[in-house]
Amino acid sequence: MQAFRWNPPKSSRAARNNGDARERYAHPDLRESSSLFVGQVVAKAATWQDPEDVRELRTLTCTGIVAIKVGKRFSQRGLHAMTEQSFDPLQYKAKQRQDWDAVAAGWKKWWQTLEQGAQRVSDRLVALAEIQPGQRVLDVATGIGEPAVTAARKIGPTGWVVATDQAPQMLAVAQERAADKGLQNIEFLEMDGEVLDLPEDGFDAILCRWGLMFFPECAKALARMVRLLAPNGRLAAATWDIPPKVPMISLAMGVVQRELQLPPPPTKAPGPFSLADTRTLEQHFTQAGFTDVHSEPLTVPFEFPSVEDYVGFQQEVAAPVVTLLADHPPRRQAEIWAAIAGAARQYATAEGRIRFLNEAICIVGRRPR
Repeated sequence: MQAFRWNPPKSSRAARNNGDARERYAHPDLRESSSLFVGQVVAKAATWQDPEDVRELRTLTCTGIVAIKVGKRFSQRGLHAMTEQSFDPLQYKAKQRQDWDAVAAGWKKWWQTLEQGAQRVSDRLVALAEIQPGQRVLDVATGIGEPAVTAARKIGPTGWVVATDQAPQMLAVAQERAADKGLQNIEFLEMDGEVLDLPEDGFDAILCRWGLMFFPECAKALARMVRLLAPNGRLAAATWDIPPKVPMISLAMGVVQRELQLPPPPTKAPGPFSLADTRTLEQHFTQAGFTDVHSEPLTVPFEFPSVEDYVGFQQEVAAPVVTLLADHPPRRQAEIWAAIAGAARQYATAEGRIRFLNEAICIVGRRPR
């Protein structure tokens, strides 16, 4: 089968205006304008002399949200009042691309440890999508190549997989993995998962493992995916359940938020747990045009040889955690990593291994005939 040919899409969306929030700006540079874009705020911050101002700003912009330090603390009320105006999807995506590229080497190092648990999710998604030999499959937000590699094995040499991701360094790891396995039926494309410039009616199945929850406009992305499917084609995706049910991810982030006294992210912001509500998730699918929508829980175990290995994994793979700590002094970083290690010990087995049982949500929907 021939590889797809595509033209990289050009975004026409302008950055969103943050509105008049100057009374909340603590730094004088930010009071000179009543209408600042997120990118302008970050650019101005680069000229500040007080490292504490810059550090506190970056702490929140790592998730695409801008809040300005007021005195020695953030105004909790002011932060939540600003978030809906301040969130800029383009800025967020650019930061996501940068952060995931920065940890791609870590994902390459740890992928075998991760896939020992995550493989069951890939297998379940392939089953839910009813993928068969010879089919055309799209994997959105493939990261280091899953479930694209699993699908490529299923469809065989007569089928074709297109795997997309917006982070080129992650895709480079995925390509290397596919090549090592001798797979020649996968094409990797650098592409925004919300702007899929691919042929409509072109795929028998679409897969997305732990990607939808990072999309600022998930509903629009799903509406695009349903058009890419052939009639009767299926989309199977996985998201995470609520934070207490996903300790492998939430433990480290929870410690960082507590140690740095960070406010919780706004409920509507994209992130690992933004689609933990199965009712909302199913509504997104139905409103996008999918039928026969079904979701189910799936337990995903992740295991590390020791506490030290778990901490090393977080330091090399967990982009949000690494970003939050990057601008703090080395001693403070060491204190927080020690706190993360202490919290992880509650998951130790009798042999000293760290074992997390996590809850994923698998969902499938079908395009009508």
